[in-house]
Amino acid sequence: PSQPSLPRLTTGAALLSGESADVSLPVGFGVGQQVRHPRYGRGVVIDAGGYGPRRFVTVQFEEGDRVEDFITSKAPLQPIGPA
Repeated sequence: PSQPSLPRLTTGAALLSGESADVSLPVGFGVGQQVRHPRYGRGVVIDAGGYGPRRFVTVQFEEGDRVEDFITSKAPLQPIGPA
């Protein structure tokens, strides 16, 4: 299966110089991605939204059917599967 392309942008310096220099943007956590939390264990991202420092994810954890919301810039989540 083919990988979806990552968002890309060109820097201002590259535009001024006439060169083509792409910069990759990190995508972050996506719906369906498996994650690990140090306290709650393994889970799956079931919702994601917002931008920048207000980006959030909702994770459903395996243990006890726990569902938690996290601000991704502050969450101790580790990705363990593809986004």
